[in-house]
Amino acid sequence: MFVKHGKGKYNIKAASAILGIKPGTLRAWENRYKIVSPDRNESGHRLYSEDQISQLNKVLEKLEQGFTISQAAVMLEERDNRPRAMKTSQTQIDQYIQNLIEAFHHFDEESSHFVLDNCFKLFTIETVLADLILPVIKELDALRETGQIAESSYYFGLALLRTRIDSPLFCTGNNKRQPKALAICVPGQSNELELLCLLCYLKLKGFQAIFLGCSVDEKDLSFAIKKFKPHYLFLSMSPGENIDTFLSSAAQFGKSFPWLKIGLAGSGFLLSNMSQSEKVKDKLIGASPEEWERWLVNKNALNE
Repeated sequence: MFVKHGKGKYNIKAASAILGIKPGTLRAWENRYKIVSPDRNESGHRLYSEDQISQLNKVLEKLEQGFTISQAAVMLEERDNRPRAMKTSQTQIDQYIQNLIEAFHHFDEESSHFVLDNCFKLFTIETVLADLILPVIKELDALRETGQIAESSYYFGLALLRTRIDSPLFCTGNNKRQPKALAICVPGQSNELELLCLLCYLKLKGFQAIFLGCSVDEKDLSFAIKKFKPHYLFLSMSPGENIDTFLSSAAQFGKSFPWLKIGLAGSGFLLSNMSQSEKVKDKLIGASPEEWERWLVNKNALNE
């Protein structure tokens, strides 16, 4: 991942002062992780370009979010390679989606993990989350709704996907200076994976995000909010639940904890007629990373 764009202008002492890290650390990152490859002057001394300083600052941002230096190096390399991969990625991902669904039909755990392993090698974590796992979850729900997949195959697929979403690969890193998020499903919800995907997305952004599951009552949720002091509370609901009761509870939490920004997730909200209500619409976070990003940015802008 050597970055050589631009002409070298900062010696290692100057680069160290700009970045706030020791010269020995810069040398180690170059030698071990191939993050940058500075030019050399006639005396053989390193000269760092503006682009390389920018790249090193991105590494520092990842470290502040809780990632290790090796993880940061891999993530930046994936980002740099992404434009080349995107030309053929959608066709590949569509095929991977079909392969996964087929494997779930046949309870083929080995093939399922093989597909997912390949995706993680080829694409960024964000791409796998947004373009593979979330579409697969929606496809499974659609097949179940139309009776085109056995209940046992459906739950096999969800359980296998959860093992990958729960993995350290997705959920490493948080920044104590970033906002906190708390998430909960209504009791009895059969598919909590979309909410877990949201939490993984937030953790990749450096958020402190925790999931309380589906069996927490209002009293215990209030206790968790008081202790954890989250900036965001995300509530998820499947179709068929009592949306009026759920929204009443959400409104009560908003009154009890006025600093909370409450987001509503899950197909139960998106498919409800109440989703057209401006009051509810303002809280709907959407069903994709792009929509989540817009919702978060909007909430920040409204409170600045």
